[in-house]
Amino acid sequence: MTDSFRGRVHKAWPDFVTDDRVARLIVFPRYVPLLQRLHEHPPDLLTMVEHITDCLHALFHDAQILHRDVSAYNIMWQPSDESPDRKGKFILCDFDLAIVTGGGAAVPATPAKTRVATAPHRTGTLPFLAIELIKSPETLHRLHHDYESLFWVVLWCAMKADYHKVGTDRKAIDKLLNKWESIYPEVILLEKKDDLTVSGRSFTRHQVK
Repeated sequence: MTDSFRGRVHKAWPDFVTDDRVARLIVFPRYVPLLQRLHEHPPDLLTMVEHITDCLHALFHDAQILHRDVSAYNIMWQPSDESPDRKGKFILCDFDLAIVTGGGAAVPATPAKTRVATAPHRTGTLPFLAIELIKSPETLHRLHHDYESLFWVVLWCAMKADYHKVGTDRKAIDKLLNKWESIYPEVILLEKKDDLTVSGRSFTRHQVK
Protein backbone atom coordinates (compact mmCIF):
# COMPACT_ATOMS: atom_id res chain seq x y z
CA MET A 1 0.00 0.00 0.00
CA THR A 2 1.47 3.35 -1.00
CA ASP A 3 1.78 6.17 1.52
CA SER A 4 -0.63 8.28 -0.52
CA PHE A 5 -3.33 5.62 -0.56
CA ARG A 6 -2.75 4.80 3.11
CA GLY A 7 -3.28 8.48 3.95
CA ARG A 8 -6.62 8.58 2.12
CA VAL A 9 -7.76 5.41 3.90
CA HIS A 10 -6.94 6.77 7.35
CA LYS A 11 -8.56 10.08 6.53
CA ALA A 12 -11.82 8.35 5.60
CA TRP A 13 -11.65 5.72 8.38
CA PRO A 14 -9.38 6.90 11.25
CA ASP A 15 -9.78 3.68 13.22
CA PHE A 16 -9.08 1.40 10.26
CA VAL A 17 -5.93 -0.70 10.80
CA THR A 18 -3.92 -1.63 7.71
CA ASP A 19 -1.07 -4.07 7.26
CA ASP A 20 1.31 -4.05 4.35
CA ARG A 21 1.51 -7.25 2.34
CA VAL A 22 4.25 -8.34 -0.01
CA ALA A 23 3.19 -9.94 -3.28
CA ARG A 24 5.26 -13.03 -4.08
CA LEU A 25 5.04 -14.86 -7.39
CA ILE A 26 6.59 -18.18 -8.41
CA VAL A 27 7.41 -18.19 -12.13
CA PHE A 28 7.62 -21.53 -13.91
CA PRO A 29 8.44 -22.37 -17.52
CA ARG A 30 5.44 -22.65 -19.84
CA TYR A 31 3.92 -26.10 -19.53
CA VAL A 32 1.50 -27.75 -21.95
CA PRO A 33 -1.28 -30.03 -20.57
CA LEU A 34 -0.66 -33.71 -21.29
CA LEU A 35 -3.76 -34.30 -23.41
CA GLN A 36 -3.12 -31.21 -25.51
CA ARG A 37 0.39 -32.45 -26.29
CA LEU A 38 -0.91 -35.90 -27.24
CA HIS A 39 -3.55 -34.38 -29.52
CA GLU A 40 -0.73 -32.72 -31.45
CA HIS A 41 1.87 -35.50 -31.15
CA PRO A 42 0.23 -38.92 -30.45
CA PRO A 43 3.55 -40.88 -30.52
CA ASP A 44 4.65 -38.89 -27.46
CA LEU A 45 2.48 -41.19 -25.32
CA LEU A 46 5.35 -43.70 -25.20
CA THR A 47 7.85 -40.91 -24.50
CA MET A 48 5.67 -39.78 -21.60
CA VAL A 49 5.72 -43.27 -20.10
CA GLU A 50 9.51 -43.37 -20.32
CA HIS A 51 9.97 -39.93 -18.77
CA ILE A 52 7.50 -40.40 -15.91
CA THR A 53 8.73 -43.93 -15.12
CA ASP A 54 12.26 -42.57 -14.80
CA CYS A 55 10.93 -39.68 -12.71
CA LEU A 56 9.07 -41.94 -10.26
CA HIS A 57 12.14 -44.16 -9.92
CA ALA A 58 14.48 -41.22 -9.27
CA LEU A 59 12.06 -39.57 -6.85
CA PHE A 60 11.72 -42.70 -4.77
CA HIS A 61 15.25 -44.11 -4.83
CA ASP A 62 17.29 -40.90 -5.02
CA ALA A 63 15.14 -38.21 -3.39
CA GLN A 64 13.19 -40.61 -1.12
CA ILE A 65 9.87 -39.11 -2.22
CA LEU A 66 6.67 -40.99 -3.02
CA HIS A 67 4.40 -38.86 -5.23
CA ARG A 68 1.04 -40.61 -4.50
CA ASP A 69 -1.02 -38.62 -7.02
CA VAL A 70 0.02 -39.64 -10.53
CA SER A 71 -2.77 -38.53 -12.86
CA ALA A 72 -3.32 -37.17 -16.36
CA TYR A 73 -3.77 -33.73 -14.81
CA ASN A 74 -0.44 -33.79 -12.98
CA ILE A 75 1.71 -34.61 -16.01
CA MET A 76 2.71 -31.70 -18.24
CA TRP A 77 4.90 -31.12 -21.28
CA GLN A 78 7.75 -28.64 -21.01
CA PRO A 79 8.81 -27.49 -24.49
CA SER A 80 12.44 -26.87 -25.26
CA ASP A 81 13.54 -23.30 -25.89
CA GLU A 82 15.53 -24.47 -28.90
CA SER A 83 12.70 -26.39 -30.57
CA PRO A 84 9.36 -25.90 -28.76
CA ASP A 85 7.43 -28.03 -31.23
CA ARG A 86 9.55 -31.18 -31.17
CA LYS A 87 11.97 -31.24 -28.27
CA GLY A 88 11.05 -31.10 -24.62
CA LYS A 89 10.26 -33.32 -21.66
CA PHE A 90 7.32 -34.48 -19.61
CA ILE A 91 7.09 -33.12 -16.07
CA LEU A 92 5.40 -34.65 -13.02
CA CYS A 93 3.95 -31.83 -10.94
CA ASP A 94 1.60 -31.25 -7.96
CA PHE A 95 3.34 -32.70 -4.92
CA ASP A 96 0.57 -31.78 -2.46
CA LEU A 97 0.06 -35.42 -1.49
CA ALA A 98 3.70 -36.47 -1.77
CA ILE A 99 5.51 -37.97 1.19
CA VAL A 100 9.17 -38.13 2.19
CA THR A 101 9.77 -41.81 2.90
CA GLY A 102 12.98 -41.53 4.89
CA GLY A 103 15.64 -44.08 4.07
CA GLY A 104 14.04 -45.22 0.82
CA ALA A 105 11.22 -47.21 2.44
CA ALA A 106 7.84 -47.34 0.76
CA VAL A 107 6.18 -46.02 3.90
CA PRO A 108 7.35 -43.51 6.53
CA ALA A 109 10.21 -44.84 8.64
CA THR A 110 9.60 -42.91 11.86
CA PRO A 111 7.66 -39.70 12.56
CA ALA A 112 10.88 -38.01 13.60
CA LYS A 113 12.59 -38.66 10.27
CA THR A 114 9.83 -38.03 7.79
CA ARG A 115 7.19 -35.50 6.80
CA VAL A 116 3.84 -37.17 6.27
CA ALA A 117 1.08 -35.82 4.01
CA THR A 118 -1.83 -34.64 6.11
CA ALA A 119 -4.64 -36.08 3.95
CA PRO A 120 -6.64 -38.54 6.14
CA HIS A 121 -8.28 -40.17 3.10
CA ARG A 122 -7.26 -41.99 -0.07
CA THR A 123 -4.22 -40.31 -1.59
CA GLY A 124 -4.59 -39.84 -5.32
CA THR A 125 -7.01 -38.83 -8.05
CA LEU A 126 -9.80 -41.43 -8.16
CA PRO A 127 -9.92 -42.13 -11.94
CA PHE A 128 -6.21 -43.03 -11.88
CA LEU A 129 -5.94 -44.58 -8.43
CA ALA A 130 -4.62 -48.14 -8.08
CA ILE A 131 -7.34 -50.75 -7.67
CA GLU A 132 -5.97 -51.88 -4.31
CA LEU A 133 -6.20 -48.35 -2.91
CA ILE A 134 -9.77 -47.89 -4.14
CA LYS A 135 -10.81 -51.22 -2.65
CA SER A 136 -9.04 -50.69 0.67
CA PRO A 137 -8.46 -47.00 1.55
CA GLU A 138 -6.48 -48.02 4.63
CA THR A 139 -3.82 -49.67 2.44
CA LEU A 140 -0.43 -48.00 2.69
CA HIS A 141 0.47 -46.24 -0.55
CA ARG A 142 3.56 -47.81 -2.12
CA LEU A 143 5.68 -47.20 -5.20
CA HIS A 144 3.94 -49.87 -7.28
CA HIS A 145 0.66 -48.02 -6.77
CA ASP A 146 2.16 -44.98 -8.53
CA TYR A 147 3.26 -47.19 -11.41
CA GLU A 148 -0.25 -48.60 -11.66
CA SER A 149 -1.63 -45.06 -11.70
CA LEU A 150 0.65 -44.37 -14.67
CA PHE A 151 -0.87 -47.39 -16.43
CA TRP A 152 -4.36 -45.93 -15.96
CA VAL A 153 -3.10 -42.56 -17.24
CA VAL A 154 -1.86 -44.24 -20.43
CA LEU A 155 -5.14 -46.09 -20.94
CA TRP A 156 -7.17 -42.94 -20.27
CA CYS A 157 -5.09 -40.89 -22.72
CA ALA A 158 -5.31 -43.57 -25.39
CA MET A 159 -9.10 -43.47 -25.17
CA LYS A 160 -9.51 -39.76 -24.55
CA ALA A 161 -7.31 -38.26 -27.24
CA ASP A 162 -9.11 -37.62 -30.54
CA TYR A 163 -6.70 -39.38 -32.87
CA HIS A 164 -8.72 -42.55 -33.35
CA LYS A 165 -9.59 -43.85 -36.78
CA VAL A 166 -12.79 -42.79 -38.49
CA GLY A 167 -15.65 -44.94 -37.29
CA THR A 168 -14.54 -45.17 -33.66
CA ASP A 169 -17.51 -45.31 -31.31
CA ARG A 170 -16.74 -42.08 -29.50
CA LYS A 171 -19.95 -42.18 -27.47
CA ALA A 172 -19.13 -45.62 -26.08
CA ILE A 173 -15.64 -44.51 -25.09
CA ASP A 174 -16.90 -41.35 -23.42
CA LYS A 175 -19.54 -43.36 -21.56
CA LEU A 176 -16.85 -45.67 -20.21
CA LEU A 177 -14.57 -42.81 -19.17
CA ASN A 178 -17.45 -41.06 -17.42
CA LYS A 179 -17.63 -44.06 -15.09
CA TRP A 180 -13.95 -43.57 -14.28
CA GLU A 181 -14.78 -40.04 -13.18
CA SER A 182 -17.61 -41.10 -10.91
CA ILE A 183 -17.62 -39.74 -7.35
CA TYR A 184 -18.40 -43.26 -6.12
CA PRO A 185 -15.27 -45.41 -5.61
CA GLU A 186 -17.23 -48.64 -5.97
CA VAL A 187 -18.34 -47.63 -9.49
CA ILE A 188 -14.74 -46.88 -10.51
CA LEU A 189 -13.56 -50.14 -8.97
CA LEU A 190 -16.05 -52.25 -10.94
CA GLU A 191 -15.28 -50.40 -14.18
CA LYS A 192 -11.53 -50.86 -13.82
CA LYS A 193 -11.94 -54.55 -13.12
CA ASP A 194 -14.06 -54.84 -16.27
CA ASP A 195 -11.39 -53.03 -18.25
CA LEU A 196 -8.86 -55.67 -17.19
CA THR A 197 -11.09 -58.50 -18.35
CA VAL A 198 -10.67 -59.83 -21.89
CA SER A 199 -13.24 -62.36 -23.19
CA GLY A 200 -14.24 -63.27 -19.67
CA ARG A 201 -10.66 -63.81 -18.49
CA SER A 202 -9.34 -61.52 -15.80
CA PHE A 203 -5.60 -60.74 -15.88
CA THR A 204 -3.82 -60.33 -12.57
CA ARG A 205 -0.37 -59.07 -11.71
CA HIS A 206 0.89 -62.67 -11.54
CA GLN A 207 -0.54 -63.65 -14.94
CA VAL A 208 0.92 -60.75 -16.87
CA LYS A 209 4.66 -61.12 -17.43
